[in-house]
Amino acid sequence: MPGDTFTSPKPAQGVPKGAAVGFWNRDHSRVIDDRIIIAPDSATAEKAFEAEKKKISTALPDTTLTDAPVGQGGALGVAKSKDGSKAVNTIAFHEGQAVVTMELDSPADDPLSQNFAIAVAQKQDAAVKSGLSDKTAPQS
Repeated sequence: MPGDTFTSPKPAQGVPKGAAVGFWNRDHSRVIDDRIIIAPDSATAEKAFEAEKKKISTALPDTTLTDAPVGQGGALGVAKSKDGSKAVNTIAFHEGQAVVTMELDSPADDPLSQNFAIAVAQKQDAAVKSGLSDKTAPQS
């Protein structure tokens, strides 16, 4: 959101073959959780991506995943949290061996726009692409 500054007060949390980190604005009303998993190969990454999409549908039972113009197979779920206290945008996509899941939370009465969530994910996608070696980068 324009005017918000997001920070992360601690280093990224390690996940097997990847990383996870959270960012939030000053009053913690908007949170971005970002998780990247590195699979041994592209085929395994695609399977892990499909599993991530199922997790989104389970975590946000009132959502239907829609295509999102980010990465390979980008999928976006938008709903309120199960307790109704937050608006939740969750995006998953993959690039080569990398599988990315981002959850963007905001107050239920002030949801982030889908366009904002997609723009943030596209920036993460660009960072992932720039970090892939020639061996793991998707071929055009």
